[in-house]
Amino acid sequence: MADLERMYVDGEWILAEGDATFDVKNPADGTVVARVANGAAPEIQRAVTAAHAAFREWSALAPKDRGSILLKIQELMQERRDELARLVTLENGKPFEEAKKEVQFALGYFGWFAEEARRVSGEWIPSPQPSKRYWVLRQPIGPVAAVTPWNFPATMVTRKIAP
Repeated sequence: MADLERMYVDGEWILAEGDATFDVKNPADGTVVARVANGAAPEIQRAVTAAHAAFREWSALAPKDRGSILLKIQELMQERRDELARLVTLENGKPFEEAKKEVQFALGYFGWFAEEARRVSGEWIPSPQPSKRYWVLRQPIGPVAAVTPWNFPATMVTRKIAP
């Protein structure tokens, strides 16, 4: 069983308030595969504050540099593809071969959005009013809360993280 009783927040591995944890069970056989930190409001607030601070640095990077970081993440995921697939299988009950395909698909989002980062631009859109124009600017929007479905855990989370 993995012991993940700390969560990574603001560059540190921290315990949840009151050392709260919960068990992650393999849905195929009910065995506990990990005990993980059960973060609550104080940890969430700390994570949100840290995310906003990190966003200021992230959005100041050149698009090419942001893309390079995303490509590095893709590379690291590729190196650990089988390990990530094994985790999907243990936590989700997905057959290992399907989990490997999902992880491969998931890491593709980092490559896709790395290229999209290089195409950050804006565009003028005609308005129904002749004297006006709309300007659409594509840029990082900052931290968001994302809820993902259970059936594609690797794919859906990378689809939220990578952009």
